Amino acid sequence: MLFPAYFPADSANRDTKHILFGAPADQGVPYNNPYALLLRGHKTSSESRVLAQIELNQGLNFITNGLNFHGIFSTNRYSYFDSNLAYKPFYYNVGSYNKTNNTYTLTWLNQKPGSTSFLPRYV
Repeated sequence: MLFPAYFPADSANRDTKHILFGAPADQGVPYNNPYALLLRGHKTSSESRVLAQIELNQGLNFITNGLNFHGIFSTNRYSYFDSNLAYKPFYYNVGSYNKTNNTYTLTWLNQKPGSTSFLPRYV
């Protein structure tokens, strides 16, 4: 195992409101934390389609025998909406560990964590 899914808070992060996700100390290593990926956001979408057709047939024999009117009106409406809500997780690794009293300090790994992006899209 390269890193834990998350760390319990150390003394410096006791009042932290976000999850302390574990990550490899070397950020050049292309490993992702699967737990952080599961919790980093969601996507919602809705789709609407309306198809309507009206047909009108009218005999006009009162004007001319055999005269008929036939009309068709059709409309098609489509709309789509989706939104993505995601944030960049806070990644940590163990900075130092004291075996004697089983305490550790965490090192914050990423530079701009916690930023939230909301990306709506309409069609």
